[in-house]
Parts: sequence; structure tokens; C-alpha cells
Amino acid sequence: QRIFYLRHPDIHDCDELMAITPYIIKSLPGIKRDGTRFENGFYVDGQWCRFQRGLPRKMWGYRRLTNELSEISRGLNTFNENGLLYIASGGASTVEQFSINADGVVTSIADRTPSLTASDLHLWTFDVSFDSVGVGGAFLFAHPGKNLAEIDSSATSFLYLGLVNDTAPLAISNAPTVSGGVVSLYPYVFVFGSDGFVAWSVANSPNDWSSSGSGSAYITAQKVVAALPLRAGPGSAPAGLFWSLDSLIRCTFVGGASVFQFDTISAQTSILSSQSVIEYDGIFYWCGVDRFLQFNGVVREIPNQLNQNYFFDNLNYAQRQKVFAYKVPRFGEIWWCYPRGNATECTHAVIFNIRENTWYD
Repeated sequence: QRIFYLRHPDIHDCDELMAITPYIIKSLPGIKRDGTRFENGFYVDGQWCRFQRGLPRKMWGYRRLTNELSEISRGLNTFNENGLLYIASGGASTVEQFSINADGVVTSIADRTPSLTASDLHLWTFDVSFDSVGVGGAFLFAHPGKNLAEIDSSATSFLYLGLVNDTAPLAISNAPTVSGGVVSLYPYVFVFGSDGFVAWSVANSPNDWSSSGSGSAYITAQKVVAALPLRAGPGSAPAGLFWSLDSLIRCTFVGGASVFQFDTISAQTSILSSQSVIEYDGIFYWCGVDRFLQFNGVVREIPNQLNQNYFFDNLNYAQRQKVFAYKVPRFGEIWWCYPRGNATECTHAVIFNIRENTWYD
């Protein structure tokens, strides 16, 4: 911010000058990349700068936990137990896992790679669910979709599973092979893929996909590419949201022969990347192919007059599936990392600050 004094031609000494009330010109929070520099009162440039309480603040940086992963991570999962944070990472040919204690000490990398054929197209989805019927314990589920180059790929893959706090290689599950991914709507595990196909396991028995209580359905015509748990349905029943290429579908437990009910929230929406969806305090945010969207009972566009063109005009659409979202709750931020220009890996990020209701990058 700058303070300007307006000099009057009749003022000739300092005492008269100091009696003038200064007028503060203060920029609004956020960095405006779209339009011209003279359109309104936002900042127009900045690097590694966030906003808090309406004021700019240095982002500082990040601390590297490990540099021992053998491949670029194409999917992550975290799980806390007994003072340890277990982190699983999927790559082109591996699933690797390590843990971190409260002091930030990292264990050595455990190779949990199942029997699979390596592919540069692997884009992993992970989730965790509890098995109280079979061997017992919390299980990690991992699906290596061949979706990195094409979000609408129909190539199918096995679902793999293993105890989340183990170090043994994952095993092939009994789930149907699908092209989309996996999500836990506890106590059920779902897989999803092309032609709007979804299937679910028996409750509390996540490796039983054929006994009473399991099932499958076709919920839309297009491929289902992403899913997340939703705030519980009636009587704390499991519920979830499924994103297809052109629609958003709600899943609700109803019991009986149907088990689940599916209803379309919107049949005229889009999704840029299967990893661009994130939940923040019960509200869901994601990138469409040409705008930013949210769901809080209804689908709404997130207003963005600061850097929407800056993002979409410079995104490398050939690498759209590499766009991913994460959140920084301390500062109220959602980050969308993306490959800019001719980049083939993520190089930049646009940031929506929910608390400040503004955008920067």
C-alpha cells in the first residue's frame, strides 16, 4: 500500500503540509492476471505470495521428507495409526510405502508392488476400508488406471489390496476390473469405470464382491472418472458423489434388493482431471474443462475474475490428467497444480483462498 499527499498550491511550509490527512490507496487481496493492469484495485503480480487478513504474506517453502521414491508419484494415500503416518505412492511400475513419526523421521521405503505390468499410463487411486468379517484390519486398496494420457480411456485394470500398515506386496482383489478407480463409502468399497459402471462389495467385507449385499449398476452413459464420500445419508447411511465426464451423480444407501440409489445432480457439467476434485469442510471443488466448480447441495460455478483465463489459456491440455488438487487448511487454500505451456509435468498452480474469497497463483 502507498500513502499519497496532494499538494495544494497555497501550502508553503511543513506545518501546513503535516495538517493534511493522507489518503491510503490499498490493493484488494488476490493477484489479478486477467484483463489489464488498470481495471480495478487488485495486485497484478507476485510470486510465492499468499494472502491472510487481507494482506500479502510470504509463503515460505516446503520441507522434503524423502528423496528415495524410485518414480514420479501418480497417486498418494495417507493413513494414521499408533503415532505413525503411512504414505503409499503409486508410480509407473511400483507401489512404494513409508511412514513418518511425530518428529518427522521417515522410515525406509517398502516395496509393495503387486504383480502388474509396468505402464507410463498408470494413474493410481487409493483408499482405505476396514474388514471386520474376513481377516480383520484396515486394508489399503489401490487401482492403477491407465488414464494418464486419456481421461476417457476404457482400458481396465485389477484392484489390489493389502493391510495398510504392512510392508508385503499388494495382492489382486476379487473386485471387477475397471477403468476408473476405487473409493470407500464405508462400510462398502466401490470400483467404477467406463459406460457409467459402478460395483460395490459386501458391507464390512471389502474383498467379497459376489455374496448377498454386493452389486453393480450402470449410472450414466459416460465413463465415471472420480468419486468421493459424501456427508452421510439418512440414518448415517453411506453416501457418495461420482463424477462422470459430463455429469455429477449422487449415491445413497437405501437397503433392500437395490442397496444403493443413484440420482443425477447435473447432466451438464464437466471435469478436467480425475485428480482435480477435492473436499473442503463438506463442500466439493473441482476444475471443469473451462471453469471452476463446486457442489454444496447444488452445482455452482466458483466466480473467478482474477486468473481463470490465465489458467485455461496456458494449460497444456494434452497433459490435463496430471492436474491435481490439494488443500492447505491453515491458510484456507485449495491449490490446483498444472503443466503450463509446453510443460509435461506440473510447473505452476492457481490457488483459491476460501477464507479471503480470492484467487492468486
